Amino acid sequence: MNMMEILGRLLGLEGVQRIDDYGFSLAAPWAQQSPAWLLFACAAMAVAAVVFYGRFQRTRRAGPRLLLTLFRAGALSLLVLILAEPVLTMTVTSQRQPVLWVLFDGTESMAIADDLASAERQELAAVLGIEGLSANPAGASGNPHPPAADFSRAGLIRAMLHNGDGPLGS
Repeated sequence: MNMMEILGRLLGLEGVQRIDDYGFSLAAPWAQQSPAWLLFACAAMAVAAVVFYGRFQRTRRAGPRLLLTLFRAGALSLLVLILAEPVLTMTVTSQRQPVLWVLFDGTESMAIADDLASAERQELAAVLGIEGLSANPAGASGNPHPPAADFSRAGLIRAMLHNGDGPLGS
């Protein structure tokens, strides 16, 4: 698994081949109009963290206090960045699987059985994998395919879809 596949899965895309272009922008109106406000807000959060740990959190050791000050300044700056609503725009080249949508008519006209000659019926039964030419209702013999006597238009479509060896089976 290469890096593009991993990135594609993280983004919810299949077949990612390469990233052509990417860009970073801010969606919040105040950050779009003046990006300097973002810088000033992050600096203000860092100053607030220094003041908080400098005045109100007195400890004997300066090391942990400095580390906590840095973590708090980073967390507050990250909060300001989240409020600026960052947007990452990427142009990705991917290869998608082809999709064919099929719509079948379910009206009464599909229940019409066409008048077919006996030879045509037998040929259709052979092509669609319908066993026998009995007039049993569907499912009476345990056969998952519709019976051969069901040569209605909907029955033929059903038989084509259920036949794994036919033109629509694979």
